[in-house]
Amino acid sequence: MMMNYKKKTFICILVLISALMVFIQDLKAEPSSLLGPTGLINTPSAYTGSGFGYYSSGGSTFYKLNYALFSKAIETGMLYDKTGGTRSYNLKLPLISESGYMPQVALGAYNYKSQAVGQTNYIVLSKYVDSLGLTLHMGYMNNGGLKDASKLVNYKTIQDAIDDVKNKSGKTFIGLEYSFFPMFAIIGEYQNEAINGGLRFKPLPVLTLDYDIIDLKNVKNLEKKRILNFNFSFGF
Repeated sequence: MMMNYKKKTFICILVLISALMVFIQDLKAEPSSLLGPTGLINTPSAYTGSGFGYYSSGGSTFYKLNYALFSKAIETGMLYDKTGGTRSYNLKLPLISESGYMPQVALGAYNYKSQAVGQTNYIVLSKYVDSLGLTLHMGYMNNGGLKDASKLVNYKTIQDAIDDVKNKSGKTFIGLEYSFFPMFAIIGEYQNEAINGGLRFKPLPVLTLDYDIIDLKNVKNLEKKRILNFNFSFGF
């Protein structure tokens, strides 16, 4: 009797996991980037979504909140540094919806009212290639100027922060997300002469955990290069 009970329990668990994996595969959650807007690691995507997230970096804890309005026709959000007590806001407006060979196109801005740097404006294109399991992103951004380098975290010295903001020569960015299992994806991006990479894990439809590695080529003098980025989707 005990063996039959264990077998039935094991089979039920397998069925539940299988159903969950199918559901997860069909659900396209949109985790937020470390800078606020939905996206990859430090770069935004053209997609919009609603959710809550947090991560720790440079001795500070950041909380993120995004909300998609009017059937995802616009996204607004906030990034809050709990340790420093500062906040900034972001906004994203899709211009063209993804269909067929047409990518999704969006205009956006982040770092609005940031005490560290000026507002950054961007345009980004995103396209999911079903046959390859790839989502491609590329865009152009106009970075805001430096306001107060002492409020920029994750740099070993203030001079590193100043040099990084002032010497940003690359305004174009590219990124990709490759899903190799229903619950896993590899993410990568190139921006401002730095390459970032990571592993995205989706154990539940509403939960995404990113293990991000910042600046793989050690271009910047960062205090913390590995970050766990938690995101909880609101499902709309």
